[in-house]
Amino acid sequence: MHKYETLPAERKLLKKYIKIQKAAPLNQISIDETSHQEVNSYEFKLLVEAELVEFMPSRYPYPSEFKVTDEGLNFFKWRWARFWNTLFKSILLPIFVSITTTLITTKLLPLIFH
Repeated sequence: MHKYETLPAERKLLKKYIKIQKAAPLNQISIDETSHQEVNSYEFKLLVEAELVEFMPSRYPYPSEFKVTDEGLNFFKWRWARFWNTLFKSILLPIFVSITTTLITTKLLPLIFH
């Protein structure tokens, strides 16, 4: 499960990399295919820190490829599930409890004690 909140720019970059990786034959993204400015950006560093993207081992002294981790590939599914879970627990369930309590106190109790 993802442990960090992400910025819109991070999510946009992650979506882009997921799309590129799915089209790549080895499921790896070459740094040459992307902008060096993008790979050196703050958002990319946050993706690496959150373990959504990782560099691949390289025979060169600097990394030449990276990939989106399994957690990164499932990030948007997790985010959607968390949204619905929050919506249910924080909004829908309290509304249901309120309606039920109101119905019990206004309709059922007068019938019992009448």
